[in-house]
Amino acid sequence: MNVFGLEEKEEGASGEPPILTRMKRYKKSGQKMPTCVIVVGMAGSGKTTLMTQLQRSLSAGNQNDDDDEEGAVPSRQQGYCLNLDPATKLVPFGASIDIRDTVDYKEVMRQHGLGPNGAIMTSLNLFTTKFDQVISILEKRAYGEEPAGHAEQEEEESEQVKEEEGEEENNDNKETVEGEGEEKKEVGGLEYVLVDTPGQIEAFTWSASGTIISEALASSFPTVLAFVVDTPRCAASPNTFMSNMLYACSMLYRTRLPIVIVFN
Repeated sequence: MNVFGLEEKEEGASGEPPILTRMKRYKKSGQKMPTCVIVVGMAGSGKTTLMTQLQRSLSAGNQNDDDDEEGAVPSRQQGYCLNLDPATKLVPFGASIDIRDTVDYKEVMRQHGLGPNGAIMTSLNLFTTKFDQVISILEKRAYGEEPAGHAEQEEEESEQVKEEEGEEENNDNKETVEGEGEEKKEVGGLEYVLVDTPGQIEAFTWSASGTIISEALASSFPTVLAFVVDTPRCAASPNTFMSNMLYACSMLYRTRLPIVIVFN
């Protein structure tokens, strides 16, 4: 009977999504999980400008924190930025992960005989095939852990502690202290993951690459879409405003993620 009980527990642990396990741990520690913000919108709406301002705000928050004090928990006012626009020539914000380091936009255009828009979409599709590596980097940076098997390791450690409770009390105390240190590392992780996307909005309205990226990020972090709207253009033309709202609704129902309309 005990064997069957253990099997059921293992199945439940493996069947639970990792994000739910992390949410429980963060809830116990009283901290909020890192939030992923995917900045989307029409070409020229100001996505990169918004990314730059967000990063500056996070950097200003870091400078105001008293992290130099002894025993202080590291600040969580940190932003980890990703650039997914392969055709941009200048990235004004500090992108920790840049698609241009992996995919050569002009080479894709030359080899496949594509135009600018087709090359951007193809570059994004190629980058998406390795997006699991991006998720691994983000999870390690945000949670200080490997993406797979972490919850199972925690369960094995807790079982070993229970078995050795009567024999090595001092060792048990050391293990608890180490566990508390790990929780502090999680608390000191990232607060935001910021993702800049290309102006080709079709990447997130009908292309598979946008779906894969949004689902992969949402499986590891609480994720929200920030749809940037160019206010002067919308004020000049109601048709432009309505087309932006339709695109925003399309992304809302396609990704099933919370969306924030940002008027630039």
